[in-house]
Amino acid sequence: MDDIFIIGVAGGTGSGKTTVVEKVLEELSADKLCVISQDSYYKANDGLSYEERSKTNFDHPDAIDFDLLVKHLDLLKQGQTIEQPIYSFVEHNRTKETKTTKPQKVIIIEGILIFNDEKLRNLCDVKIFVHADMLKSSFTLMMMNALLDEFAVTLRKEVVILKKYFLVIKTH
Repeated sequence: MDDIFIIGVAGGTGSGKTTVVEKVLEELSADKLCVISQDSYYKANDGLSYEERSKTNFDHPDAIDFDLLVKHLDLLKQGQTIEQPIYSFVEHNRTKETKTTKPQKVIIIEGILIFNDEKLRNLCDVKIFVHADMLKSSFTLMMMNALLDEFAVTLRKEVVILKKYFLVIKTH
């Protein structure tokens, strides 16, 4: 699929990642983008007892199946549908169910560790690191709203608009 644009949104727990993703979702129709959460890609721990799984440090890169996540993003970029894992925070393990995810013009990948993996980081056309104080800035909110307003009008310009904002405006 041509011109798939991947936006990576990272930041610490409670930093505002979800707020940024929700704002993009408000502005764009669901048939033009999909959201993939790093949380869906916690490694399967079928060989561990519940007690052992409960002690897993999910804030460590070793807890994430980055290989599968990168593979799935590559498949989406090629126009293929994926079966995204579903993770249970109650069981501390992947479920047997999956979520069918179709390729879209814009893919948002969000999570606390998504920029830790070089291959995943390199797949992102735009990388946003969110900090709660950043979202309180009226200038940041104004620029985000202006970007999303323009972004929502036409998707054929999304690459140009986002690159202009993040590579030109935001760096000056």
